[in-house]
Amino acid sequence: MAKDITMILLFVVLFGTGYGGVMPTKNSIRAAYFGRKSFATITGYTNFFSAISNVAYPIFAGWSYDVSGSYLFSFSVITVLQILAIVFMIFATKPNPPINLN
Repeated sequence: MAKDITMILLFVVLFGTGYGGVMPTKNSIRAAYFGRKSFATITGYTNFFSAISNVAYPIFAGWSYDVSGSYLFSFSVITVLQILAIVFMIFATKPNPPINLN
């Protein structure tokens, strides 16, 4: 939908900042929220569900284009799902550490 080089550059700056900013911080956020003992498990689950969406989203977008001749529906659905994920992350609270019964 970009109509000129300005829109493309704006996308590159915003996408690059958002994507690049997430990469170094997500591991430290996971560690702060869940601790060292649960870090690998949480990372594994996160990567598992990310892999599913990374496979499903392009297939869904392709199917949507084949059916309707436009990516608008699939991109709208994916955008809503991502916004929902952001809302869940904003309202997430740091879990209480487990009680040691030893």
